[in-house]
Amino acid sequence: MGGVQVLSGDLVAQIAAGEVIERPVSVVKELVENSLDAGSSRIVVEVEAGGKRRIRVSDDGHGMERDDLLLAFERHATSKIRSLQDLQGIATLGFRGEALPSIVAVSRVQVRTATAGAEIGTMLEVVKGKLSAATETVTPRGTVFEIDSLFESLPARKKFLRSIPTEMSQITDLVNRYALAFPGVSFRLTADGRELLDAPATEEFPERIRQVFGTGFAGGMIPVQGDRGYARLQGAVSRPDHHFSVPSRQILFVNRRMVRDRSVSHAIREAYRRILPARRFPAVLLFLQVPAHAVDVNVHPAKTEVRFRDPSLIHDLVSEGIRGSLSSARPVVSFVKGVGEGATSPVAGPADRLREATESYLRSHEELPEWSIPEAHHLPEEKFRPVQGEMQGPPVTALAQYRDSFIIAADSQGLLFVDQHAAHERILYERYMAGLGDREPDRQSLLVPRTLDITATQMVALEAAQETLRALGFRLEPFGKNSVIIREVPGLVDPATLSRLLGDLLEEVGRQFGRMEPGRLQEQLMVTTACHAAIKIHQPLGKERMANLLSELFQTSHPMTCPHGRPALLRFPHGEMMARFGRR
Repeated sequence: MGGVQVLSGDLVAQIAAGEVIERPVSVVKELVENSLDAGSSRIVVEVEAGGKRRIRVSDDGHGMERDDLLLAFERHATSKIRSLQDLQGIATLGFRGEALPSIVAVSRVQVRTATAGAEIGTMLEVVKGKLSAATETVTPRGTVFEIDSLFESLPARKKFLRSIPTEMSQITDLVNRYALAFPGVSFRLTADGRELLDAPATEEFPERIRQVFGTGFAGGMIPVQGDRGYARLQGAVSRPDHHFSVPSRQILFVNRRMVRDRSVSHAIREAYRRILPARRFPAVLLFLQVPAHAVDVNVHPAKTEVRFRDPSLIHDLVSEGIRGSLSSARPVVSFVKGVGEGATSPVAGPADRLREATESYLRSHEELPEWSIPEAHHLPEEKFRPVQGEMQGPPVTALAQYRDSFIIAADSQGLLFVDQHAAHERILYERYMAGLGDREPDRQSLLVPRTLDITATQMVALEAAQETLRALGFRLEPFGKNSVIIREVPGLVDPATLSRLLGDLLEEVGRQFGRMEPGRLQEQLMVTTACHAAIKIHQPLGKERMANLLSELFQTSHPMTCPHGRPALLRFPHGEMMARFGRR
């Protein structure tokens, strides 16, 4: 006799539940999504012991009739699709009818619900997938789910849950994210009776950001928008001086569905490349609107991933939209302690520690733009205003040079402190990038060609990078087994630093060749060349040279940072200066 047998219904239900309900946050996600689909204007999430002991989600949505409630706990019972065609154009967060059956298979559930105008509602109790009680009850419009003893009957699953703080942090993060996506809905979250989030409904997206992340975080964000083909992008991204050690604050919504997508993550990295320091990550809150038929949301059991019909279109929309906003806003790091990037990112801690300094900064520096994420799935363009860039006002005046390294200047908003080396690096890098392939680079022929001894590894790297080096303005010729003759170099390169520059370039090629695509490798070599060719610190500059440097810097797309992501200039706002001298 064979060993194949049909599994029991209970075991099948628990196995299926494992694909949808992995941990307490999975329960909260499914219930909050159901509340949003029910048209709720207020959602309250109450959690005990990180969700291991109890989860309670209540809303004021349209509720359910008794018969619908009884049927809702059947597997694949749903009111959101009727046919295969519906599956190809889903506009709701939930749709497969798996959430409630999965939850009741691994916990004890009590639900109370009533529809609008109903005098009597329904209370249902389900234990381990079996209906325990169904009675009439007096309850307000909406639905209340209480989940107890999660995974109590599955000790093997329960022992793999994390600590209470870890499970609670995941729930908090999820509720925060949905609060961001639906600012017109009031959200409240408590943990063991302690309030973690109280976000009243608002029409203003910046206000919702402040409610969720605090004033300091909101002050570091700028709006982003874009259109490409059938897709639209709106949201907010962090200024270059507000960055984090992990990418956990990069949040993507597609048609209001919270998802992950590798293509979008790559586009974000591309947009901030040569703007942020290495191994630092921006905060990104993005809302993509695409037609339902242009995205497949049914590719993951937990509905956390999507598949775009044209991923390259979405990638370019995100990358260009973010770069356009950063280029337009051109935000400058504030010199005021507690605002902008300091020894550690100021927005990483509680908002209360930054409130006073940030509010002072906002009063004296600039007001946040007015953004809005409307509740409808269609996001009208008129709800957004163009960004007023910080560098679009009166010209900057060079005042002095400090220790032959920093330029002190003034504009309409206060004093500017410019790192002359970082500023010139940015200028040269963008000049190299702009001229790539469009024209011959500026070259200078050496009156007496130089000979440079290199290793066999560097010789291989040189042969691989000849085209890139020629595009930068170098002309090198092999000379013997381990030497090259240098005949031409970029016009801005100091011949005295030539040997060190070429050594660095060849080391870069040798290290990255084969691991980095040609375009990225070429860009990296341009960064290295710009660094060597730029004005150095401890180099005296005349007033005219300082003025020209500032003028050229503010014509670049990202004058805030050098190509390595370090600040090129800092601002000391005039209002802060007046306050420090008691003249406000």
